[in-house]
Amino acid sequence: MRFLIIAVAALVSALSAGADGSVIRSVAELKAVYDRGQRGEYPFELSGTVLDGDGKIRTNFLLMDETGREPLVFEQPHHLPAGSVGQAVGKAFIGSDREHWTLVTDFIVRGRTNTPPALARPLVELDGSRYEYHLVRTEGTVVDAFTDEVDPRARFLLLQDGETVLPVHLNIGESSPTPDLIDARIRVTGFFNRTIYGGRKFSGPYINVSPANIEILTPAPLDPFDHPVLEDIKYLSPREVTRLGKRTVSGRVVA
Repeated sequence: MRFLIIAVAALVSALSAGADGSVIRSVAELKAVYDRGQRGEYPFELSGTVLDGDGKIRTNFLLMDETGREPLVFEQPHHLPAGSVGQAVGKAFIGSDREHWTLVTDFIVRGRTNTPPALARPLVELDGSRYEYHLVRTEGTVVDAFTDEVDPRARFLLLQDGETVLPVHLNIGESSPTPDLIDARIRVTGFFNRTIYGGRKFSGPYINVSPANIEILTPAPLDPFDHPVLEDIKYLSPREVTRLGKRTVSGRVVA
């Protein structure tokens, strides 16, 4: 009974935080404010651990406390290594379209700690309900590599394992994906995201990875045409065609 009373009190606190102008003090309270979707500005003072990054100058970071994980954005670029323990001070904003974002004005470092290790999971098991904002390690075959046609800073690999395909986003400002990785089997370590937030939309999950955290397990074949010849597939279903993987054809270009 005592545990139930404490749990209910915590839930009520999370739902009411920020609604009356009070300061948000946990990730759970911040998420509750976002869920309400009421337009406004909401001050927060969040104590937790910085999970991502290598300590370079950054504008965004991932914060974890005992209630959850949430990405935050600095007002000005900041030097903040992963494992930093302290307090993020700033405001959360919700627009008229219910989009939300944060603005961190200061981070007070109070110590350092070890960050949680990466979770080794196959691609097919990764889903937003369990692994959002978790550091994951997975592997697959690169079936495509490209730079986004709208934002040249957004660079992607398409990683496939079985029938599951998941985009891998290479951190902004780092090296472009190389065609040499196409058809290579690789292992990546990065943070799993359910979707891209903010004005730029992407429909689906992806893994945010630094090029330094890509391990080549099987190199791409030297001959890019080293694949079986396409045979008669008129009786195959679309799913069966997908399972075939890459095939080669030869002929004359007529148009």
